[in-house]
Amino acid sequence: MNPQELLILKRMKSAIDSGRVEDLCTSSLKVPIEEFTDISIFERELKTLFKKYLLPIAASDEIAKPGDFLCREVLGQSYILTRDKDKKVNIFRNVCKHRGAALLECETKGNQKAISCPYHAWTYDLSGKLIGVPEKSVGFPNFKESEHNLKPMPFRESAGYIWFCSEEVPSSFGALDLFAEEWKNYELASSVSHFQSQTLVNFNWKLGVNAFLEAYHFNSTHPGSVAPYYVNNRFVFDKYGENAKISLPMSSILEQFSKLSPEKWEFRKHVNLVYFIFPGSFIFVLPDHTTVLSFQPLGIDKTRVFADFRILPGPEKSERYWQKNIDLFKKALKEDFEISESIQRGLASTANRFFTLATFESPIQHFQNSLNTLRS
Repeated sequence: MNPQELLILKRMKSAIDSGRVEDLCTSSLKVPIEEFTDISIFERELKTLFKKYLLPIAASDEIAKPGDFLCREVLGQSYILTRDKDKKVNIFRNVCKHRGAALLECETKGNQKAISCPYHAWTYDLSGKLIGVPEKSVGFPNFKESEHNLKPMPFRESAGYIWFCSEEVPSSFGALDLFAEEWKNYELASSVSHFQSQTLVNFNWKLGVNAFLEAYHFNSTHPGSVAPYYVNNRFVFDKYGENAKISLPMSSILEQFSKLSPEKWEFRKHVNLVYFIFPGSFIFVLPDHTTVLSFQPLGIDKTRVFADFRILPGPEKSERYWQKNIDLFKKALKEDFEISESIQRGLASTANRFFTLATFESPIQHFQNSLNTLRS
């Protein structure tokens, strides 16, 4: 346990002993319901947030070997990811440079040396270089291949994932740098996917994000799933620009605090770390596994949720053990999605003009304040 982890545990014990989390907010916050219904706000978010900030597009181990490729849709656009012969990752828009046909169908994956357009067979190697044009000498005088190579997108590999930005110049890769050392200590880059899902849900993307930025709802929403494993509504919250880290105490920590002195405390066994990567992605780090969750808006009340349950290095455990954990994860997600969809439906009733956030819902307040600042 390092000094930072010990400090988190001391703050956590103080929150549990005092019966309240740290007062990071001095007052409650009213959030207008237009946040979740106003199409002009939504369009501004797509332009100022999701096209400029980082999104996880694939796990590094999905294209682990030279020649591996896959095609994935993000925010309604299709992208090709490759690992070329030099083991370098590349991301390209899934569009041929000839006449714009899609090179691959979404979710296509495999291993090969080149990608050929199904329309006129223009062919590119996995570094994006144009290497084949049928009848080039006949119909393309003064043709320059270099002007027709696929243009690479900016990206960064971190925590076992490939993060990219749909604009050529992202606002910042800094969020990943903030947590890089911690993720290295927790061996996230060595995690292995055990379950992935993509779910289409009927709620505004921010309702989904909000559900994972607080622990106030655990006992009431998740009594038969994750609630028994956590100390209800007690946590440690740290801000990192628009990003955040929430440290959630597991129920097992209570015995440690009551029986052991601080020098004998353990951190990893008793704490779930929630890393929020603005604007809509999470990495959850538990003692033996990690999960990646990303909310990607498709419309004002439509969202695609990508989830990846990943096993961390450690003692081998049975498939039954992992399936039990995956089932628990899926059940909790379903519960949160159902609540969020009910909120979205209720917005049409005009019963509320605003939602009220408590002082202990400080991570959501921070998120909302960041949105207000960046959209203005």
